[in-house]
Amino acid sequence: MDLHHTSGRPDWAAVPAARRRQWQRLAARTGGVLTPGNLITVAGFILVLIGLVCILQHTYWWGLALIATGRLGDILDGLIAEATGTKSPLGEALDATLDKAGGFVALVVFAIAGVISAFALAFLLLPHLAITVVSLVARRRAIALHPLRIGKLCMAASWAALLCFILASAVQLANPSWLRMVGDGLVAAAFVLGVVAATSYLRTLKSADL
Repeated sequence: MDLHHTSGRPDWAAVPAARRRQWQRLAARTGGVLTPGNLITVAGFILVLIGLVCILQHTYWWGLALIATGRLGDILDGLIAEATGTKSPLGEALDATLDKAGGFVALVVFAIAGVISAFALAFLLLPHLAITVVSLVARRRAIALHPLRIGKLCMAASWAALLCFILASAVQLANPSWLRMVGDGLVAAAFVLGVVAATSYLRTLKSADL
């Protein structure tokens, strides 16, 4: 799981213009907008949104396939950015922003569609709200908070739980109670990981103030 971390400068800035690879030249010309990692990040986000529309229409199998495919982008974008030498602060911020936005939209859609219980919704939402608040405070204070591995694991557990709930709805005629139990277990894991991540971000914020 690549964290898409940067050193504060884009990778291509450290490479002489004559020695830059094709993707690095394109990234430099577009201010870091057009990179393979960013394209995968955006494409994955769009697939998730389309999948969520399918969930609202109760087309669960299509929703499951599209969301699962879209979420692969969260794994691939950083790996490809690393491989092509096109990591940048913009790419890191885009990855983190769309990751959180997709998660919040998914929770709203799942609640509307009745796919997720109020209990699971609350336990998935609270840690992410805490992390978002800490991130906004850090941004106002011009303090850089990089994505943490435990935060990524929290998001991964959250999405795995949501996929379990989709699958349970898709096979509801086959008594999928065990799938919902697995989903609830993943919700609990995501909650614990989210609390730890929020605490770690808060400590970083406090350390920067000292």
